[in-house]
Formats: sequence, C-alpha cells, structure tokens
Amino acid sequence: MNWRIAIVGVGPKGMYGLERLMAELKATYRPPPPVEIHLFNRSPFFGAGDIYRMDQPDYLLMNFSNGHVDMWSRRPPAPTGSPALNFSDWLKDRDLPGVSSDPRKYSPRSVTGAYLSDGFKAISDACPDGVTLHAHVAEVTGHRSLENAFELHTSSESVDQKVLNLPFHWVLVCTGHPRHEPTGEGHALRQFANANPGVHYVDFVYPVFEKLDSIRPGTHVAIKGLGLTFIDTVLALTEGRGGTFTTGRKGQLRYIPSGREPATLFPFSRSGLPMIPRGVTYGLPKCQLIFFNAANLPRNGPVDFDRHVCPLLWKDMLYAYYSVVFRKHGRKLQIDRDCDQLTEKIAQFHKDYPGTDRFDPADLFQPFDTEENLHIHTLGFLHRAAVEAELGELKSPLIAAAAVWRHATPYFSEIYRFGGLTASSHRSFLTRYAGHFNRLAFGPPLVNVQKIIAVAEAGLLDFNYARYPTAKPDAGSGRFVLHVAGKPGITQACDVFVDARIPKTSVQKDASPYFRTLLENGEIRGYSNAGFEPGSVDIDPDGNAIGRDGCPNERLTFYGTPTEGVTWDNDTLSRSQNDFASGWARRVARKIAQNH
Repeated sequence: MNWRIAIVGVGPKGMYGLERLMAELKATYRPPPPVEIHLFNRSPFFGAGDIYRMDQPDYLLMNFSNGHVDMWSRRPPAPTGSPALNFSDWLKDRDLPGVSSDPRKYSPRSVTGAYLSDGFKAISDACPDGVTLHAHVAEVTGHRSLENAFELHTSSESVDQKVLNLPFHWVLVCTGHPRHEPTGEGHALRQFANANPGVHYVDFVYPVFEKLDSIRPGTHVAIKGLGLTFIDTVLALTEGRGGTFTTGRKGQLRYIPSGREPATLFPFSRSGLPMIPRGVTYGLPKCQLIFFNAANLPRNGPVDFDRHVCPLLWKDMLYAYYSVVFRKHGRKLQIDRDCDQLTEKIAQFHKDYPGTDRFDPADLFQPFDTEENLHIHTLGFLHRAAVEAELGELKSPLIAAAAVWRHATPYFSEIYRFGGLTASSHRSFLTRYAGHFNRLAFGPPLVNVQKIIAVAEAGLLDFNYARYPTAKPDAGSGRFVLHVAGKPGITQACDVFVDARIPKTSVQKDASPYFRTLLENGEIRGYSNAGFEPGSVDIDPDGNAIGRDGCPNERLTFYGTPTEGVTWDNDTLSRSQNDFASGWARRVARKIAQNH
C-alpha cells in the first residue's frame, strides 16, 4: 500500500513539518514502505513562503537577528538534509555583498528566504529510500472526506487530476497569515475606490512591488497601522522609488528624495504610537525574571492576566529599569524576590538621588499624553527610542524595561496555551495589552527607525493624524478623508488608502476557500475559551483538528498561524515555539510502521 501525506502551505512552518517527517521516516524504517509526500503551496517559493520570498527588495529587513535564525531541528532524529547550517554559518559560506554574517546583525528577508529555500532543496534531495516527494504550485480549495483519508481539491489546472483523486491519509495545514474580506470601514473604502478611478485602495501591501507600484507620485496617502508593515510601506514608497539615505557628520541619516515619491504619507493607528526599535539582542546575558515565574502564579485553574500576570510583569519592568539605573550610579540592585523590598530600595535610591527621574511602567504604554502637535511629539519619541536602542538593554534603562516582554514571552506562551487564561482576561489581553507589548519588545531593527525619522524630517511623513482618526469616503471631493476625533475642523484628504496591517487569525473570517470548506463540512470549528472566541481553529494538544462533533481528527493537523489564539506567538521562525510538527511527524511515522 502507498501511504500518502499532504502538507498544505510550505513556507517555513510547512518545511519544518517536512523536515521532521523525512527524519522520522529515515530513522524508523529499514527499508521504508512506499510513501508519497505531496506539497501544496500558492507560490513557487517553497520553504521561504510569501513572507521571505527571494524576489522582494533588500531594504525589507528581518526584525530577528541572524543568530536567532536556524531552520534545522537540533533534536533527534538528525535531519536528512546536509549540511544543516544555521543562518549565520550559511551566510559565512556565501559571503554575500552587503550582507553581514555577524549573528548580531539583521539581514534582508529575501536573503533569509534564500537560506530557507536552500534548506528546502537539501531536504528534497535527501529523500529516504522509498519516499517520493511531489511539489505542486497550487492553492488547496477544499477536500472531501473518505474512509480514513481525504481527497483534496485545488484551483490550479497544473495539478494532475490523478493526484487529486488519490486518498491522502494525513494532512498537515500550515497556511500562514489569513486572508480576510474587508468589512466595515475597509469595505466602504474599497467600494468607494472601485467606483471612483481617482482614488486607490490597497488592502494588503505584500508583495510591495506589485501592490504599491500603482500609487502615483505626488499623491497623499493614508496608511492604517504603525507597526512593521507600516515601515515596509514607507520604505517601498521612498527608498523603493529611488530615494537615497546619506549619513551626516553626527551619524544621523538624511533622506534625499528622488521626486517619484508620494507628496505626503499620513500614518495612523488606535494608539498612535510607533514601535520601539531593536538594537543588539543576540549574545546578551540571559535575563532572569525575578517576579514573573511559577512561584508567584496560581497553581490550579486558569490565570487572570489583569490580576495575576500584569502586576508581575510591571514589577519585572521596574526591576529591569532600576537595575541599569543603579549600575550607572555604581550600585547593585539586590532583592530576594520580595516586592516590598524592591519598592523600598527604589524609594531609598530617589532619596539619595532626588534629581533622578522616576519610572512608571505605564510610561512605556503612553509616553506622551497629548493630542496637540502629534507630529512633533511622535518624532521626538522616535528620536529618544533610537538613542536608547543604540545603547541597548544593558545600558539603557528604558530598553531594559521594554525587553522584559520579549524575555517573558516563552513562559507566557506556556501559560496561555489551551485556555490558560480566564476567558475575560484572554479577551482583555488581546484587546488591551498584546499590541502594546509587541510594540515595546518586537520592533524593527534600529536602522529602519532611523530611516523613518529621516523620511519624516524630509517632509514626506506626517504624524499629525497618527492617533486613530476615522477614514471616510467623501463623495464631494472624490477622495478619502481623515477626521480627527473631537476636532471636526481637522481633516486631511487623501488619494490613496493603504491598510498596512497583517490580518489577525480568524477561522470565521478567513476568506480562503479551503477554510470555508472545512468549516462548512464540519471538519473544523473555531476555538472557544469559555465563550470567548479568539479566532483560532480548535485543536487538541497535539494540534489535531477538532470538528463540529467535538472529536479530534488525528489525520488533519494544524501548525503555525492557524493555531494563533489557542496558542500564542506563532509568527516566528522558531523551531521550538508551539511545535506541533515534531509530534505529528513522529505519530505519522509510527502509524505507517505499525501498518507496514
């Protein structure tokens, strides 16, 4: 009997599943039974996926330093591909012009994609005996359940119909970021753009050379979002249009326009705050959290984020901030996991140094509380954040405090999984805290923020509308208009509206035919935490889909972004974070062995 396995979505996560499956099959059988593995990916960038595709411009950088990137599992069984190099060592072997192999540096996403693609080829070339691999550039649009198997459907005529009529005994779904149809404001803006040829609506910015090239020079552009995608959008419309950056005598960047840029970019978001940049994060001493640990959390039942987690993170931020401040004054902040002791030592420090600024972690979430002169305040915030990021978390109290969430995330992810937060605090975390924490700890490389500052100082970027205005179509002018809440006289007409956000996972809103079919057939259902639905597909602890009937299906497994909501922090190249691939591969290999 031929065993058939499908992997749907072969970006990094799908490739990790393939790598573990190959390793398990090789380790389990002598010789292996006939096994067919079919890979389905929307684009030809197998291994890299659309996020790390190799044809994107080099100014789009990773926000993950070289030393943290390693596509190979370091756990047994050993990978079949060779040589299994981490990213820094792979870069050393190639000596690419303008790309450093220094593990502390940040590389273009296209170069990371080349590394992932190279690894995919190494895995493909090292198929164990008896295993055949078939790669299909096609989008899976649905499937039909058979007895103990599935029949897959695709939108591509290039896939042999014989393949689609075959039974697939296991399917691993790693489809990455979802695609949603615009609703509410976005739907109205898109309809307006479709009816008015003078305006342009962009619902997703990637790939930037396709989605943003049609924006005409000299136009006014509204950009919704102030995160990493906003930075990519700004760079694509400036550096990507032939603009250049030069370095002044004091080391600051200056932007030289090409004349092909839009006239002005108007970014905005709910908070109105850009991300704090990252300096060097690789190779630093391991940060030990003093308060956020198992000893200080409830042992039984779900955890309340507001009551139990947040106060501990606040104390660790205080400790991280003042540890650096004490060090600058020749002191050492020593406490014995005692919150009162921390408060007392901080109070005594300010008595000894009354001129030193006091720190409140809330300042990280709202560094300036004013609606006036938003452009000046936002630009000032970016300048300060860039200076602090260059110092790094060992020398900057501010960056040390902001980094606490990054250090806390692996442990928090363990708490969060499968209803680890109470339903009400689960909702509170996602709506009130998650965006702020990510803005503090998972920002862009420092150089990208320095570029944003230079573009703003060149007069092409205006933050005066940054704090969540409303965007409405205006039939009179035939343009989009930004309105500032509470200030009816302050408006800005724009020719283009760009949604520079990554859609959040929502199995109910996902516009892909495959997920719609899975929902309609009852093969999957949305995950509910005591009534709160964060958007994830419902899975068991092994990643197996739970259908409408409430039963897990070990033949249909999810890994990566579709599990965001029941798990946390899947938008990463990490091999260990929420790793459903290794267990899936092991179970599939053993099932085949038992039936061979």
